[in-house]
Amino acid sequence: MSPRDVMYCRGIGLDKQMLPFIPGFEFIGTVQILGEHARKKGVLKEGQRVAGLSYNGGGNSRFVSIPYDRLFEISSTVKSTNAVCLIHDYMAALKALRLAKKAGSPFTGMKLLVTDGFS
Repeated sequence: MSPRDVMYCRGIGLDKQMLPFIPGFEFIGTVQILGEHARKKGVLKEGQRVAGLSYNGGGNSRFVSIPYDRLFEISSTVKSTNAVCLIHDYMAALKALRLAKKAGSPFTGMKLLVTDGFS
């Protein structure tokens, strides 16, 4: 449970369209089935251990359908609790880097360091 999950469970930021709400914005799991597009990309494999981020929650459910570009492979040697904490704290930094590196941005082609990336 992240701070965002707790806020939503208390009804803060939750609207009727989001109900029923299942907590879990950050999650760890195993790829069960790949969609056609994800299979063609070849980035992930079925059975692979991944960590991910869901913009709408749902990570605490038994199964979640999520775009492959929100999933990251994690080693079996990394504890799930450590991996999910890294996602929570560093996804903001990763998203900032991806936005900054898009073609045409002022940072195109530059090396960047984002510190204190916090969602």
